[in-house]
Amino acid sequence: MKSRENLVRLKQFQVNEKRRQLLQLDMMIAEFERMAGDLEYQIAAEEKKSGIADVNHFAYPTFAKAARQRSDNLQVSIRELKVQQDAAELALEEAEAEFAKASALEERDNAVRVAAGDADLLLGCDLVVSAAEDPLAKVNIERSHAIVNDFESPTAAFTRDPDAVFPAEAMKARIREEVGADKTAFVDATAIATALLGDAIAANLLLLGVVSNVAVSGRPAVGDLVDWAYGHDVLDENGNNDSTEARKDMGDPLHSRPATVIYGGPADDPDLTLYATTNDGYLQAVNAQTGAELWAFVPRVMLDRIDELGGQDADNHHPWGWAWAGNTPLRLWKRYAWLGGVRTPPSHA
Repeated sequence: MKSRENLVRLKQFQVNEKRRQLLQLDMMIAEFERMAGDLEYQIAAEEKKSGIADVNHFAYPTFAKAARQRSDNLQVSIRELKVQQDAAELALEEAEAEFAKASALEERDNAVRVAAGDADLLLGCDLVVSAAEDPLAKVNIERSHAIVNDFESPTAAFTRDPDAVFPAEAMKARIREEVGADKTAFVDATAIATALLGDAIAANLLLLGVVSNVAVSGRPAVGDLVDWAYGHDVLDENGNNDSTEARKDMGDPLHSRPATVIYGGPADDPDLTLYATTNDGYLQAVNAQTGAELWAFVPRVMLDRIDELGGQDADNHHPWGWAWAGNTPLRLWKRYAWLGGVRTPPSHA
């Protein structure tokens, strides 16, 4: 918004002006203190020369008396300037606070907004707010899901009418109508949080936990993806009805050049670790003697690809994993290998 931008510029100008005024006062105080110090040095020299240090003595040096008067005047000016300095510092703090507030409002105005009908999920921490016109305008019955805390929180209407009826069922019906009954879930997160933790403050966090274990818009549940990434057989690929056991597989190291590192040990039995990147996006560290996995690392850039591998739609095509992305001795890749491509960059051949 143009008016908000102009306000921010005005507040920035005011902050700069307050800083300039404070700096000017600092410089004046420093200069007056230097001048007063020079006069004190001259006064001491005159008193030593004349042998008279008593200002009230009839023979006290005239130059020293005039210099002392100037020094006293400077000290008075310094005290007055310091009062102005304190006021200027306070004014600067207030200007900076106003500028920070205006900047925060501008940032809020420029925040990314969800377009109408473009929301994948309506996460409702309050039933009344969730059933309002603006949130429901963001959902799309063909793609959106809704998970809503249906705790009946009293509204302002109850302060005016103690017999007011909370229209919970009507609001739920409206959400189901806009999102779809089969894609809407209501959870009394407030009651659950209070029962488990003794305080409703954890209700919103608990609601996020519900979301992490619910598949949204055709994608696997976040909790399932995390378990799959940690090596659990979430999809029960071996068909033994156990989705919590470890899955004994890993991505293939196609186009990856493994590297072996020696971490000490005797010459006839060195401590060897084998490193290789695989097409599920992992950098694998394996004990070269036993073949046991030591650890695995997934770069942040590859995390949004995990659902392609750990979801129901995974196939044997090879996504671009870390072996393709890394600028390391581990890299040797061919673009679109699963489509028959054979091009290998000369610099990495």
